[in-house]
Amino acid sequence: APRLGNSSSHVDFVFAAAPRVSSMQPMSTLHSSPTPVVIRGDGFINSSALVCRFGDVITNATFLNATMLVCVTPRSLRLVDDGSDGGVQLEVSVNGQDFSVSGL
Repeated sequence: APRLGNSSSHVDFVFAAAPRVSSMQPMSTLHSSPTPVVIRGDGFINSSALVCRFGDVITNATFLNATMLVCVTPRSLRLVDDGSDGGVQLEVSVNGQDFSVSGL
């Protein structure tokens, strides 16, 4: 009969309700150098897996409190808020896996 073994592998996972993003400041940048962005919303938790996603690029987030955090835009990414399709979507994750769906 097959024997089941024991595993000592350890994986950390943070389960939390998805955060909600309500605003970010600045909404746009005129240059493509890294820019700090203040993000407001709710459901933010102080986690080592707290990240922002600008389009497809993930960056670390700095927790300020449950309703505010700061992320720095990736190099060569310009935030555009002029109604064109040139902007990127911003989302936040408290566990590095499940992201908000804000549409900002």
